[in-house]
Amino acid sequence: MKKFLSLSIAFAIIIAFFVPAHAASLTTGQAQLLELIEIDNVIRNMWIDSDKNSHLPEGLTPETLENDPKLFDKLATELVKGLDKYSHYMIADEYSIAYPKSDSMVGIGVRIDPRMTHGIYVEHVFEKSPALEAGIQVGDQIVSVSDIDVSTMSYVDAVPLIRGEIFTHVKIGIRRPGSFKTEYFMILRSQISIPNVVSKVADGIGYISIAHFGVYGDYVDFYNAMESFKNEGVEKVIIDIRNNPGGDVEVLWQMLLTFVDKETELFRFRTYDEDLIINSDPEYFLWKPKSLVILVNENSASASEVMAGSMQDLGIAEIVGVPTVGKARAQRHVPLSSGNYMVVTVYAIELPVSGEYTETGIVPKHNVEQKTVPYEVPKMLPLSTSTTLYSTAGGAKILALEQRLSALGYFRSTPDIVFDAYTLHALNCFQASIGLPKTAFASKKALSVMETEVNKLFDIKLTVDTQLEYAINLLNGKSN
Repeated sequence: MKKFLSLSIAFAIIIAFFVPAHAASLTTGQAQLLELIEIDNVIRNMWIDSDKNSHLPEGLTPETLENDPKLFDKLATELVKGLDKYSHYMIADEYSIAYPKSDSMVGIGVRIDPRMTHGIYVEHVFEKSPALEAGIQVGDQIVSVSDIDVSTMSYVDAVPLIRGEIFTHVKIGIRRPGSFKTEYFMILRSQISIPNVVSKVADGIGYISIAHFGVYGDYVDFYNAMESFKNEGVEKVIIDIRNNPGGDVEVLWQMLLTFVDKETELFRFRTYDEDLIINSDPEYFLWKPKSLVILVNENSASASEVMAGSMQDLGIAEIVGVPTVGKARAQRHVPLSSGNYMVVTVYAIELPVSGEYTETGIVPKHNVEQKTVPYEVPKMLPLSTSTTLYSTAGGAKILALEQRLSALGYFRSTPDIVFDAYTLHALNCFQASIGLPKTAFASKKALSVMETEVNKLFDIKLTVDTQLEYAINLLNGKSN
């Protein structure tokens, strides 16, 4: 902890030096010159491969910058273009989008299924959310938001209506599966935290997914999950860091401490002027499960690679998956006086046994690719697209229509031979999705487009989580 603290203090001093109190009173040329000096200072004093020299042109003045509107962008680009691929300069707006301040949002606390192109369906309701308290359930279709019909809207158009200003009310109309009755809920929008750490126990195996190493609270959630596993007598654990892009290395370090009962090297940092060995601390040891597997994939990067690589090197865990990104570099995000940012590489990271892993990534002991299987398209009766299909047709034609609407996800009841309110609603949703007016019949154009969409289903490939299946078998002593 002391090494992390001293390093953080050193960087804080450097950053504070860069930001003058009078920045707001500067002319455009003066502000641009200050920004360039700050960028140059960050590179000279923090970049891992710094030569300690200034790379600004001599004699640069505010007047020079004001007389050439394009010069600032040109010089800023030249300063950073020779750095490594992870270091870059970002204006404030770009930074706020790329690096949101928290894993939270203002809303009602539901996740909408983006795969459903024909309606707004609740895929998940977050714990302790206003939606959960109001009674919203998984599978509910949101048909209106503040009396605006969203039943045929796209995910992209409907979600902003559900979100809004914090502590404002929104009226949500929903339909439950198998019902056409609309129920209304008045829900108070609140700050919704999206957890980075999710855990559960299934069939005697503890499972923890870490989406990102964000804040200290993520370590607390991780520690509490591991403590719960220990207290429940769980001896087999899976840690899933697939698609984890990394995050705060100190949060990762705290998580690693949980498993190591003696002082030993976990990983090493190389900065621009010193090498640091990051050790474990037995004081923070909690518990080491009897069997531990870590899942990684081609999108596991940075801090997640350190976790997997260190635990594999120390013999604490076995890794299942495919080689990771190979980002053995850590960055600091340095605020400039303008509100813009320099993201600069300040550490090279090495593992205790494997050492450097840039480009090669962490290579799992158990190399397991995910498999794909064809989507199983349900059998359907033939349906002519050469004539309009009316609601009075009855029999096999209506059944064939409902089978297609069901396969495409619009019809949510069991297909039958009766054209009823369920059929009409599904048909109207489909018509709206392809830009046709709502009618009580299916035109030749609607039927033709429907048949085309059904044929596309045969090209769909579904991913089978072979990696998780392999990990479970490995923990249970079964051959793969």
